[in-house]
Amino acid sequence: MSLFYIDNFESATGIFALDEEESKHVARTLRKKNGDVVYATDGKGTLFTCRIIDNNQKKCLLKPENSEVDYNKRNFKVHIAASLTKNIARIEFFIEKAVEIGLDEFTPVAFKHSERVIYKADRMRKIAISAMKQSKNLYFPEINPIESFDSFLNRIKLSDAQKFMAYQSDKEQHLKYKVKPSHDVVVLIGPEGDFTDDEIEKARKHGFDVVHLGFNRLRTETAALLSCSIVSLCNL
Repeated sequence: MSLFYIDNFESATGIFALDEEESKHVARTLRKKNGDVVYATDGKGTLFTCRIIDNNQKKCLLKPENSEVDYNKRNFKVHIAASLTKNIARIEFFIEKAVEIGLDEFTPVAFKHSERVIYKADRMRKIAISAMKQSKNLYFPEINPIESFDSFLNRIKLSDAQKFMAYQSDKEQHLKYKVKPSHDVVVLIGPEGDFTDDEIEKARKHGFDVVHLGFNRLRTETAALLSCSIVSLCNL
């Protein structure tokens, strides 16, 4: 099934217009012709069955014939809030794989020991779109701008989601024993230099449970991806 992401549905005409990159993929790579069937999603859980009405390589037009809403919708959401890595390619790897597993929201957070405080959200969105299409996942994650740690805590404090802070400590329970199925989950992942004692205390005061992910020391992107996987597995 060839899946395309659309965010420019023209309600007046009932037509989807693919961008130039996607249009070339339809016409050149897939060699689709007018009248052929392809599938599209709005990234909000709707699967459209479409007919190609103009396989123009610069602006391919699709006519939706039917749709399924809330396709494979889950009853929980996963929000990963993590420090950016010095090598941004490692976070890009996380975004790609986490979207395949099922990531609903990503927030980069600036901690005291964070090595990077700038990133390109648009590039992350492109990576997420590609991963969404490849994995046939119809839900596009929310990719947020970078936030300070205090700002993030204040924004998330009224959320009904389960809140966890991943921290390497044999005094805490493993995340897998704390996740409640069918509940939204937020997991905080720290920088390579780890959280400060003050950050841990602040997180606790804002309703975060401190948990561990195992006794091996994990890179930031590994801890983030493992957290995403654990929450998904706890909801099977």
